[in-house]
Amino acid sequence: MMGSIPSAVNVPLSSFEKALALDEADFTKKYGFHKPSKNQNLIFFCLAGKRSATALDLARGKGYKNVRNYPGSYSDVSESHAAYRPL
Repeated sequence: MMGSIPSAVNVPLSSFEKALALDEADFTKKYGFHKPSKNQNLIFFCLAGKRSATALDLARGKGYKNVRNYPGSYSDVSESHAAYRPL
């Protein structure tokens, strides 16, 4: 990833489905943050939007209810904030 959105956390798509199957303690140990609850609001994003759509489908399949895909992707966020970057 070329950057991040403040307060966002990363779970690579290649291990995402297995991550959702981990118990809370193993998830926290592996990723360094608490495993989201199935009722927690989750917004997925990636560079262009395709991998985040896949992650959303995987999360729904595991019973996560309040999931959304950020429609503009990280590219949109980085472009919209480019004017605010220091020179």
